[in-house]
Order: sequence, then structure tokens, then C-alpha cells
Amino acid sequence: MMKVLLLVLIVLSLSFSSSSDEGKKDVIIWYQYHMPPFMVLEGPDQNRGIFDGVVTTLQKKLKYYEHRNLRMSIQRFFRTISNHNNICSALTLKTPDREKYIYFSRPYSILLPNRIIIKKSTHRMLGNPKSISIRSLLLDPTFSTIVQEGRTYKMPLNRILRRHESGGNFKRMNVEMEILFDMFERGRINYLIEYASVAKYYLKKKFEKDYVFLPIEEMPKYYQAVIGCSKTEKGKRIIDQINTIIEKTETEKVFRNSMKRWLSEKEKKEIERIAVDIKLNSPSK
Repeated sequence: MMKVLLLVLIVLSLSFSSSSDEGKKDVIIWYQYHMPPFMVLEGPDQNRGIFDGVVTTLQKKLKYYEHRNLRMSIQRFFRTISNHNNICSALTLKTPDREKYIYFSRPYSILLPNRIIIKKSTHRMLGNPKSISIRSLLLDPTFSTIVQEGRTYKMPLNRILRRHESGGNFKRMNVEMEILFDMFERGRINYLIEYASVAKYYLKKKFEKDYVFLPIEEMPKYYQAVIGCSKTEKGKRIIDQINTIIEKTETEKVFRNSMKRWLSEKEKKEIERIAVDIKLNSPSK
């Protein structure tokens, strides 16, 4: 009798466990990293960053999943995703190397590359150029800058910086972004290699009044923003669903508005021009 009772309890336990598991939602872990204004995890603008809006929109539309946000360093994120652990990110640019371990969505917006940020007085001294060569700037001894330790950039900028590591006019330092911009404003360094939207975030109203952001001649005109998920069966399933969401016009408008909040008027016009060029040059379906 005791054996029969024990068997009944085990069967009931397994049955309860199975029905409980069926009711659970599959989990998507979303990578978070404090990088204003792309992702703002603290302060008065918390959750109002460019990609905060993108992730929030996707989480609302992927309603059959449970969503968990996990803050971690860039290094830890790439270790996590390259080991085929399930995680997704709106902060990751698509590269051939990353495609080995990340599934990427179709593009959902346009991103402008890093610029050279200088004061208007410096710009006049240079003859008011519309763009600048990073190679020639790095070799000019009258200029100086600091690059954050561990910071990487999109190619070919990363490669150019490595090539001029010893002979260029920059040095790498473990310094917070706020301190770096304070040094720039005080004239301790006289240019920055940064996204214009980041510069606008830290320089506030002084940005368009006192500073100029110049395109880097060696860089492409734009990148395309994508979502990246682990190269696993689950990651592929999530990316397929994200692609369906991205294709909807109303989603595209939400993403565009999320990005425009932190762009200068000049950047908005530039992105609009690029978007028109992309549509004109895209093969018709």
C-alpha cells in the first residue's frame, strides 16, 4: 500500500511540474550598458536613451516572452554571447566577425559614425573644413586628445588608432566620459573622437553654439542599426520575430522618434538624406 501511495505522489508531482512549466513564458535576456544617450540607465534621463526606446518597444510587442534586463560590461557581454548563451542586444553593430556567433536582424534605422568634435575657434583656424582626415590629425603635434581605455571603434578607425598608438597625438586613459568632456571644455585636450549625439548629451546647449562635429574622411557615411541575438536555435527564432515587427511601418516610426530625441538638427537632415538615397538605390521588389 505504501509503495502504491508513493507512486501516486510521484506521478502527481511530475504532472503538476509539467503543467506548471507549460504555463511559463520563454525568457529573453536583454543586454544593458550605460552609454548616454544611446542607453541611459541612471540619472534624470533614465530609460529615455535612443536604444532604451527600441528595446521597450520590442519587449511590448514580443508579448509571449518574459523579458529581463541585465546590466553588464561590454567585455562580459561579448564573452556571454560568444559562448552561445541566450542574450539579445540593441547596442551591437554588425561585423563579419560577429556574424560567427550572433544572429542579426534586418536594419531598422541609420546610425552616423564617430566624428571629430572641435571648438568653433579651432575650426576657423583650420580653414572651416567640411570634413577631416583622422590620419593627418593624429600626426599633427599641435593637437591632442584622449581615448578611453578599452574603447573600440568601428573599422577602419580602430585600425588607424592602433597604427598610431606610439607616434600619434593621443593617449589612452581609464577616464569617465564626464571627466573627458570636462577636460575638453577646459582646453586640456583640443579634440574628441566621438558620436555627435554623445557630444550633444554632455555639452548640452553649448554643443551647437560653441562646437563643430566634422565627418572623418576615412569612415563610411553611415551604419545601419540592427538587433543582435545569440547564434542559437532560440536566438534565430527571436530574430525572425523581431524582423516581422521591424517590417511594420508603425514600428519604424517609433524607432525613428526614439533616435531623433538626441540628434542635432544637422544630424536629422543628414539621416533623412541618407534614408532617401537608400530607398532610391534599393532594388524594387
